[in-house]
Amino acid sequence: MKLFEFEGKQLFQKYKISIPMSTVFSKEVKINLLEFKQGYAVKAQVTAGKRGVSGGVVLTHSKIEAEQAVHELFSKKIHGFPVEHVLVEEKQNIECMYYFSITYDTVEKCPVLSFSKNGGIDIEKMVDLYRLDIPIEYNSKQVLDWLNSIGLQKVNLSDLEQLICQAFTCFLEEDLRVLEINPLVFSQEQKWIACDSKILTDDDAQFRHKERIFPSRNEFGKIPTIRELQAKEIDQDDYRGVGGKYTELTGNIAMLTAGGGASLTNMDALLAYGGKPANYTEYGGNPPQEKVYKLTKVILSKPGLVGCWHVGGTANNTQIDVTMKGFALALEEIKPEYPIVVRRDGPNSSEGFRILEETAKKLKLNLKWFDKNMPMTESAEVLMKMVKEYQKKKGLN
Repeated sequence: MKLFEFEGKQLFQKYKISIPMSTVFSKEVKINLLEFKQGYAVKAQVTAGKRGVSGGVVLTHSKIEAEQAVHELFSKKIHGFPVEHVLVEEKQNIECMYYFSITYDTVEKCPVLSFSKNGGIDIEKMVDLYRLDIPIEYNSKQVLDWLNSIGLQKVNLSDLEQLICQAFTCFLEEDLRVLEINPLVFSQEQKWIACDSKILTDDDAQFRHKERIFPSRNEFGKIPTIRELQAKEIDQDDYRGVGGKYTELTGNIAMLTAGGGASLTNMDALLAYGGKPANYTEYGGNPPQEKVYKLTKVILSKPGLVGCWHVGGTANNTQIDVTMKGFALALEEIKPEYPIVVRRDGPNSSEGFRILEETAKKLKLNLKWFDKNMPMTESAEVLMKMVKEYQKKKGLN
């Protein structure tokens, strides 16, 4: 789960990582700012990046200007995200800005420290990113030698190493997937200060952190819908395949998709042919029949659907007949009137298509199915032609 900046900084405080003086406001709270002598940094709290270039960060000199900036940010959307919280911080006397992060390398199977002498915006363009693989047992001398090799000047390296040690402890103890500080500021007062936070927690480790009170949210930083919560339960206590990745969107075409890359490609194809996805979903890893059944039920329970697209590439390790049986069982309960297009192939696909054929005849469904001879993206065009005919018939245009 992505944390908002102010939530990440709450973790920083727990591990004694210095942050600016600040106050966070929600829309319902009366704005009453502290007096900051050095000015105000007013920051929209959204989980999207590049807030600064999108008007989500406003620097002001006076309390009145800061209060006005808070009100203006609450009326904005940043990269399509509504602003529900605003963080107001004291501006810093900055000597230098740096980039620092800790992630986990799944190939080397160890945490990775990354550091750049050029922090701030457009960090993806930086070319001087230094990397240090480090074992779980933190080695302060190894880190200090690494910092010396980078060639930092006019900064307190021992204090920086201490901050990195505290951040490393936070990364491990809080079961984080990403801990990023950008910018990490060295102030004119010779202090290291985390002026931003990007924290990604590991959802699978949440049971170890029941004391954390960060509200649950979906990929867009919003409170999860009932369907998102229902889908999340599908994979709990059942390790067989993946069937519970579901994010609700605003469209009206239900999507049951297999494979992360294929899912994104197919969403682009649907949009190109005039469709609007009702959800983003992935299933795979040979899930059992009941997982596909449950996921289909969740997806098709959304009101206002005008079509369903069950699409994926040619599977290697997923039994097509098993997944189609789960899909068909859900169709038997829901009996949708809108058109359905299935494009799938892989082990036991002939049996899977036989199951679909029997179900379509039994329920008189408007359903077409295709194997690998039909390109995935072109099956989106087939579906949208069927959807337009259905909408015209129902007077939904």
